[in-house]
Amino acid sequence: MIRQAVFVALSALAGCSSMNRMVHGGSQDEANIALRSSNDIPAAQGRLSVKGSEGPNQVVSVTVQHMAAPAKVKAGTSAYVVWLLPDAAKDPINMGVLSVDKDLKGELQFKTPFPKFEVFVTAEANPTVQAPAEHRRLLTAAVDLPAHAIR
Repeated sequence: MIRQAVFVALSALAGCSSMNRMVHGGSQDEANIALRSSNDIPAAQGRLSVKGSEGPNQVVSVTVQHMAAPAKVKAGTSAYVVWLLPDAAKDPINMGVLSVDKDLKGELQFKTPFPKFEVFVTAEANPTVQAPAEHRRLLTAAVDLPAHAIR
């Protein structure tokens, strides 16, 4: 069970414009964390929701609003990619495309067995890339779930 005592480790990113803070969800099985935005996309707001599920996995939902089209943020890009970087891992994992609609809102949901990880969003020219081409992280959050919080 994910308890409300989720520890949020903020990523120290150069040029980040907003402070990341944790807001508790409606139940003890959910943690909601504000995504930290960079100066490249200051109007963007996002949340990371982590919920317990059957088995060892957590369900992670990334929701954003006020996200400009990728090409407006970084020339030559066509998609926002969500990355998962497990603790102690060297390379992030492409978790999928964060599609943004005409209202500048988007959402992506995925599962992970990792209790400690970082999630970040980059603008990419190719949504199926295996490594971020852009070192500039647009939105980011780090999660550290206590071992007893995972069902």
